[in-house]
Amino acid sequence: AGPSPVAPSPPFPTTLEALQERLRRADDLPGTHYGQIRALPHGVAEAPLMIISDCPDEDDLASGAILSGATGTLLRNMLSAIGIDLAACYRASLSVTRPPSGRLRAEDLPRLADFMRGHIALAAPKNLLILGTAASEALVAQPIVQARENLHEFNHDGGTNALVATYHPRTLLRRPHCKRPAWDDLQLLL
Repeated sequence: AGPSPVAPSPPFPTTLEALQERLRRADDLPGTHYGQIRALPHGVAEAPLMIISDCPDEDDLASGAILSGATGTLLRNMLSAIGIDLAACYRASLSVTRPPSGRLRAEDLPRLADFMRGHIALAAPKNLLILGTAASEALVAQPIVQARENLHEFNHDGGTNALVATYHPRTLLRRPHCKRPAWDDLQLLL
């Protein structure tokens, strides 16, 4: 007997709502295998800014939403200072579950990045803000120290967006001296 046939994976969702529902329920998607508790993306399509993190923090898992808790509060305050309302932004992460180590595995990044390209196309934001090293390496192919301080052009399944990469708010909470460089990065959004 030959090898067992592999079941085809379902097609990529065609709407943002269908994608969010799959992320809520499916276990075969990139970023759903690290744990049982999920923090889901939220916001509206065509937001002025889509903010992409690596994975949920513990606070995010408790609330069920990406970039909540202390990291969300810090991000809200920083964006507010440049006239951007966090509530009007679309928030997502490469993974909806959190690895036990709190870090995404390097070998998972290409698959997570491919999936996020489709997610970005459905969300159709005006601009992108990438938070942290793993998200930067996945989507810009550069560590955060090289990717930040530049305005990038990001190509994805639905077109091109301006992209800014900066430190994750969890890094800023641990290393306050990084707040000034992060502030400079956010200025690029203007």
